[in-house]
Amino acid sequence: MAAAKLIVVNGLKFEGWMARLIKSSGTKATVATATTGVKPLEAEDDHDHGKKGHAHGHDHGSLDPHAWQSVANAKVYVANIRDALAKADPDGQASYAANATRYLAQLDAVEGEIKAAVARIPADRRKAITSHDAFGYFVKAYGIQFSAPQGVST
Repeated sequence: MAAAKLIVVNGLKFEGWMARLIKSSGTKATVATATTGVKPLEAEDDHDHGKKGHAHGHDHGSLDPHAWQSVANAKVYVANIRDALAKADPDGQASYAANATRYLAQLDAVEGEIKAAVARIPADRRKAITSHDAFGYFVKAYGIQFSAPQGVST
């Protein structure tokens, strides 16, 4: 990290420890935030944010940082990372742009696959149980209900 030119972070308080690590590394790197431009969701009340009694116990604050769970947001990540790489390494700009363009097209295809798969599931059966309440963006984008029972831990 000390020799890095660029550090990419998720943001939205996902990496609460990252600022301390960056500082202690002594790096002069540019820090780019992948979630810049994402409209954050408020964390669900039952999302485990280090509240006493929660099994998982990590604190992201009041915003849900798991923004990559929707393809639209993943595309924002790609654009932010592409732009940060091009700024850090102008000689590689054409390569970063071409790779991002290819990846964005793949993400468009994935979004189509997700929507088609969800459409095949009857609306009243679009439910999943998970051990971590991290799918708010997926729920909003694709309409599957996720439940993370308290006491179940990753």
